[in-house]
Order: sequence, then C-alpha cells, then structure tokens
Amino acid sequence: MRPALPHAITPVALIAAFSLATACKPRDTPEPPAPLPQGSSDVAPSMAPADSTAGTAGAAVPTPAPAAGDEPPEGVLRAYVWNCEGGQTLRMKNLFRESAITLEMHEGPRKLPLVVSASGAKYSDGSLTFWTKGGTATLERAGEPAVQCQEDRPESIRADARERGVRIRGTGNEPGWMVE
Repeated sequence: MRPALPHAITPVALIAAFSLATACKPRDTPEPPAPLPQGSSDVAPSMAPADSTAGTAGAAVPTPAPAAGDEPPEGVLRAYVWNCEGGQTLRMKNLFRESAITLEMHEGPRKLPLVVSASGAKYSDGSLTFWTKGGTATLERAGEPAVQCQEDRPESIRADARERGVRIRGTGNEPGWMVE
C-alpha cells in the first residue's frame, strides 16, 4: 500500500517559494545594452542554431550580451560595507564603467576615481583616499590620521544583492525561516 501524499502546503513552503521567485526577477528598469561594434553579432555562438534552415520551435531566444563594464569581475561585489575605527560605517559602491567608487559617508557621498597603487585597489580625489586590500581598508583624509576599516561581509553581500535588484530574501532552515 502506498503512503498518502500530504495535500496541505505549509506556510514555510509558501514563503520559500515566494522568496525564490521574487529573488530571481530582473531589475524593474534594466539599463539598455551598449551598441555593438560594426560587424559583430549579439547572439553567443552557443545560442546560434546549428542549422539556419531549422524551425524556430527549439531555437534559443537570442539575448544581447552584457555591455562591457556592466558586470563586475569574478568575485567582486557591486557594493561593500566597511566598519571603521571610531564606529563609522562606510558603504562603497563600485562604478565599473567609470573605474571609480562612490563612498557613502555620514557627510554625504563622495566619488573617488581609481588611482595607481602597488597593491590592492586605491581610490582618491586628492583630499580623500580609500585603499582596500582583501577584507581590510584604510581611509585617509588630508591632515588627519588614517582610519582602519574591516569589511562586514554579511552586510556587503546584502548590499550587493540590493544593487542587483533583490528586494526580498529568505533565510534559515525549517522551522526557523525568516523573510527580510
């Protein structure tokens, strides 16, 4: 005799399904792709049909390739959160197209362009410098002592998700699911 299948859907299952469905949606207003160079194709070779005379029923729908500078390099987030000495929290957004960052500070946002450094990534506008290497950073202001900062990795991952358009997040393990 076969065991009976449950017919009720638990609230946890509904929350998990909703969280996954909403986390996978694209941004509300995606940026248009950059124009392609003359003579190039917007279809990746693996997506092009093998036989051009074949019907379209099984063919992949071509999508434009991401514009250069839109996507971060492998392992790099779009946004980071840093906890610094003295209780200051900094939010950093990568501006990949401009080779710069926006550093959101208590006095307002500052755009810092990338400058040459021997190690790590260094951004400076002349009066403010932010230098990162791994999970640590140094904030330097003209005429003031340097401030050491440490990345808050869980908050950085949440900030990155928000930059990618994720609006809701489910975490936990049954029965302790949480929706943020």
